[in-house]
Amino acid sequence: GDNVNTTPALSPDASTVYAVSTDGFLYAVRTADGIERWRFPIPTEPGEINSSPTVKPSDGTIYVGADDQYVYALKEAARLLDIMGVGGVNGAMGEWRFRTNGEIESSPALDPNDGTIYIGSDDENLWAINPNGTEKWRFDTNGRVESSPIVDLDGTVYVGSDNNRIVAVNPDGSGKWFFPTGGPVPSSPVIGEDGFIHIGSDDANFYTISQFADPRNFKDEDKSAGKLLTVEDLSSTSEIVEVDDANDWLNGKPGVKGPFAVRLEVDRSVVGRLNEAGETVFDYELRLWLRQCNNDVLCDNILGTFFQDTRIEYDYSAVPASLPMIQRFSLKGGLGEDHDKFTRFFFGFTGAAGAEVLNATISRFQLSFIRPGDSVVTDDSINWPP
Repeated sequence: GDNVNTTPALSPDASTVYAVSTDGFLYAVRTADGIERWRFPIPTEPGEINSSPTVKPSDGTIYVGADDQYVYALKEAARLLDIMGVGGVNGAMGEWRFRTNGEIESSPALDPNDGTIYIGSDDENLWAINPNGTEKWRFDTNGRVESSPIVDLDGTVYVGSDNNRIVAVNPDGSGKWFFPTGGPVPSSPVIGEDGFIHIGSDDANFYTISQFADPRNFKDEDKSAGKLLTVEDLSSTSEIVEVDDANDWLNGKPGVKGPFAVRLEVDRSVVGRLNEAGETVFDYELRLWLRQCNNDVLCDNILGTFFQDTRIEYDYSAVPASLPMIQRFSLKGGLGEDHDKFTRFFFGFTGAAGAEVLNATISRFQLSFIRPGDSVVTDDSINWPP
């Protein structure tokens, strides 16, 4: 009776195709000859519907969202007894409808492990619904969710939001990570065989996101707008400062020792805790090590050691407490709070020089994340001279 703007779905045996039309009906049509089997009314604004049906492979349940804020679970047997859908959902035959707090333009996704139904809503939530039609949890995305979620093999749910971000949510409803873009994300993600997340954004970009501890690269940002200075910038200028051992205090006396190797570790807790005020906070710890090179060019007593390998974690319980300089602080948790807003650290160089000018050359910079299962070092003293 009208347009079909959404994606059809097949029954488990491929004998029936389900499609939603802007005339306000979900149609079940025989794939063999195109004859209608039944239809079910899907409340929608005139000429509009965006949620596509999803079919559960194990029992053929059809899930679909609607503009009346409901998610519908329909059974083939119940629909054949009411082919025009005038009786609504038939709870006695296992059908149900679940209400969110906003229109639903997202399409449902199913967890293959436990059958949980995931769907976004204009109420700015990603909803998790139990197979019996009860709420499992909701995750506040702080923006409308037109994007259709997708579920990874480990149960992680990925979805886009109008809050200019892609969100990863754990199976228990806690936030795992988010990736900011420059515009709303109504597009739906897909997962590649390599585990990367692929998705488009209204900022006119298509993103491939690695979730495996790859730091974000900001080198292409617009420096004319006050963005970051990069290694490429430094190496392409004529303003590289030549180190003069006689005048540069960082190098000590000529021929004695070279510049300092600096290692700064940032440890972010992945689980929040309650502070004295009853607020959820996440703990951070900054740990700084300084060790002086014996060569002002190669730092050959630093390179190739555990100190250089930032993928290796130091066991601070096994080293003198005075060895690293440690600073601890906490950020308030929750959507929209400081911990949630955190995207990057800035590392800089400063000092009190009076009327003099301080020049610092930073080179051989590397960044990596420590991942679960990476090595732990308890004693690297064999790599260092007294």
